[in-house]
Order: sequence, then structure tokens, then C-alpha cells
Amino acid sequence: MTMKGVIKQVKIKWLMSLGMLFILTGQLYAQNPVTGSLTAQAASNAACTINSCLTLDVGNNGGASLTLLGTFGATAQFWASGNNGGSWRALSVSATDGSGAVTSSTTAGTWVVNIAGLTQVQILISSYTSGAVNATIQASPQSARNSTSGGGGGGTPPLVLSSLVGSTTCAPIAGNDSIQLGCPSNVGPQESVNGGALDAIAACPTTSPCTATAALLPATTCSSSASPAVCGSAAAGSVAIPTGTVSSTLTVNTTAVTANSQIFFVPDDTLGTKLSVTCNSTLATLVGGYAITARTAGTSFQITFNGTIATNPVCGSYSVVN
Repeated sequence: MTMKGVIKQVKIKWLMSLGMLFILTGQLYAQNPVTGSLTAQAASNAACTINSCLTLDVGNNGGASLTLLGTFGATAQFWASGNNGGSWRALSVSATDGSGAVTSSTTAGTWVVNIAGLTQVQILISSYTSGAVNATIQASPQSARNSTSGGGGGGTPPLVLSSLVGSTTCAPIAGNDSIQLGCPSNVGPQESVNGGALDAIAACPTTSPCTATAALLPATTCSSSASPAVCGSAAAGSVAIPTGTVSSTLTVNTTAVTANSQIFFVPDDTLGTKLSVTCNSTLATLVGGYAITARTAGTSFQITFNGTIATNPVCGSYSVVN
């Protein structure tokens, strides 16, 4: 073979290798986030268009946020697929303001959800009258509610699903306790399903409705501007730290607290309407710092804010993870 022929073969092999690299890169780095301005409705997942649905390929990500912005008259439904769009199930997502889990929304907001084991997440406009739904789906390698650091507790992160097919005898589904598949009190049994086994839920027949809730998502949330805050058994909610000169303390009464609970608090000056108060929006106050300074298992925990709250209370949301 001539030198010219050798050089030609080397070039061909190099171009083939480069092409394969591009293909692999495209597989590893699918578009994320995805955004769209949705101005039409879709009758079903199969009827989606660029103007009526927004779909994210999950890849190896574990969590996602779904955001709706704008002024619109529309209903946005949240969907998930575990088999590359072969079938879809309603996806229950958790509002970042602690207002609870939903599978659809008619207003702007941001929600988070665990997506490990899924292949696609979708926002679908099921009804539309006016405006533009500016939608974004952002995926992250980290689970929406599970930290990637620390020891123990491995396995698939919980996935939250709802609007499942019903049953008079929901069939047992093998898995772990990431998701509890529950039927009404007159039906049974209750079983668990691994977050990745989305399509296994189809084992339930179709009479009475079944629901699914993740263990880490609280069934109820609390809104209390009182001091102490009255939150019953709520593991998440919105509260208001009262005014004080040097430091202010708020006791949150909730039986959800245990000796080993992880307790989180995030100041949020947009909760005034929810709490029926005027929240403190002074930046110098909000950066004063806070700490969980006491807890009594089964009774309450205490938040201490290290700063001067002069006039209005510091609003915020708490969550207790057990």
C-alpha cells in the first residue's frame, strides 16, 4: 500500500472515531433543562406537539424541578414514563412552598420530584383558553428529596405517583418500601413498589381507585403564624418567627419530631398571604442567621433567629425528615 493510501485509511478511522464520540456525547448529555412556551392543548400524550407539551429525557438523573411561569388560562398536567413513552402515568410533584403534592396546576409555581428509574418527564396542557405557559423542566443527578452525601440508606430514591389504575384486589408487587401502593379500606392488600418499576403498577385491575404516596412526602402540611406554632403532626409547613431585639425564638409544636429527625428551615418572605401576616423582607434581617436550638421528641422543636427582627416576623418553611 502506498503512503497516500495509508494516510487515507488513518483519516477515515479518525473521522469514524470522532463521529462515535459525538454520538456518545449526545447520549450522555441530553438537552437539560428543556423550556417551552405552551399555547395549545393536547388530548393525550400521543397527541403532543411542540406547542402543547414539554418533555425531558431523564437519563441518569435522580431529581427534577418543574416550573410554570406567566399569566395564562390553562391546566398543566405532570406525567412520567418508565418505558420511553410507551405508556404514561400521572406524576405527583411536591410544591416548593410546602403546599402539598399535585398532579396538575392552573397557576404558576415550582415543584420538585424524584425521577430515578423513569425515562421521561412531561408537562402537558390538557385545557387551554389564553396566555402562554412558560414551562421549564430541570433535571439534576441528585434526588429531589434525598441527599447524595452521608452513609446508609442506599437504594433507589422514592418516586411519587398518583392517578393509578384502580383495583378491588390490588395485586402484590415486589420491591422495597420506597413507595407504598395503597387501596381504599375495603380493598387490599397494600404493597410496595421500587421507584424504578413504574409499569409494574399496571398489575392493579380497574374498579376502585388506588393511590401512591412516598414515605418522605408529608401527608399534611401546616400553616401557623402563632407563637408557638400549632402544627399537629405535620412534618412540613410554614411558620413565622416573632419580633425580638437581639434574637428571636419560635417553638413549633408538631408530633412529627423524633430524637433523630433532620430538621430544615428556610426563610421565605413570600408567605405573607399563606400565613395572613406581613413578612419581614429586610435583607439585613433575613441574613441574620438561624439554628434549630432545641427539640422534644414527639412534641416540638425550636428555631432561634440570631438577628434583630424589629417590626414584622420572619416567615419561612420547615421540614422534618425521619
